[in-house]
Amino acid sequence: MMIKKERKRAESILVLFLLISLIFIFLNNNFKNTYTFEKELTTNQNLGIGASQTSNSIFEWNTTWGGFATDSAFSLVIDYDESLYISGNTKSFGAGNGDLFLLKFNNLGILQWNVTWGGIEIEFGGKIVVDSMGYIYLVGRKANGNSDICLIKYNSSGQKEWEKIWGSSVSSYLIPEDIAVDSNDNIYITGTKYNTTTYTADLIIIKLNSSGYEEWMQTWDEGINTVGRSVVLDTLDNIYIAGQKTKSNYDIILLKYNNSGSFKWNRTWGGNNHDIGWAVSTDAVDNVYVMGQTVSFG
Repeated sequence: MMIKKERKRAESILVLFLLISLIFIFLNNNFKNTYTFEKELTTNQNLGIGASQTSNSIFEWNTTWGGFATDSAFSLVIDYDESLYISGNTKSFGAGNGDLFLLKFNNLGILQWNVTWGGIEIEFGGKIVVDSMGYIYLVGRKANGNSDICLIKYNSSGQKEWEKIWGSSVSSYLIPEDIAVDSNDNIYITGTKYNTTTYTADLIIIKLNSSGYEEWMQTWDEGINTVGRSVVLDTLDNIYIAGQKTKSNYDIILLKYNNSGSFKWNRTWGGNNHDIGWAVSTDAVDNVYVMGQTVSFG
């Protein structure tokens, strides 16, 4: 009788040991798979679309696009039918040492088309916006000794509608940083006007109609260097620009204009070190949010 009890006890201990071992193996493998997945996403140097694997998310898909040289993405937008557009600069494709590119993917991550734009000069940047009719506007700059703004309009099939190049003069050139559209599909570009004589920089905001013709251009400075980094419009088509101004250090600036180009107000935020405003956004009730970086605080 005692032998049977001891055998039963030993069998129970063995079952418990096997169960604990299985749980340990499962948890260990799950950790390795998660670590490998996240490491692959982190170390992938190609243009990729993916999702971070967490306990509350399901990975859908990822894709890459690129060639033998450096290809960098700077902008992503989603249109009314959930197609994705990605833009940036490519050295793998195109006609020159660096061209602008525009890619379209459907919401399953399948490439629909890709186009490049540029010549023998170097083209930089590549920010995009989609208007209410589904047209895509790609803005960048062309380096041809100076710097010109280039603006290209594409339809949703990737066919070019028109292109505009303008900006440089004997004493200055323009550097675009961001682009937005209003409720009437007018186009707004912010960036910098750099004076090659005085070596100073002024923030600019340019309004164009949907045909690419300039309506007005405004500059803003306080006797110091200023740069526009990001532009957004609220529900009334007021314009907000985030960026930086420079004296001995950088301060974050936020400007407001109406859609006729009239200056409304400006705000400054910063400390005794470098603080830069990189992006601006609005919500449904027209609150304004600025994102950036600070060395002064934190």
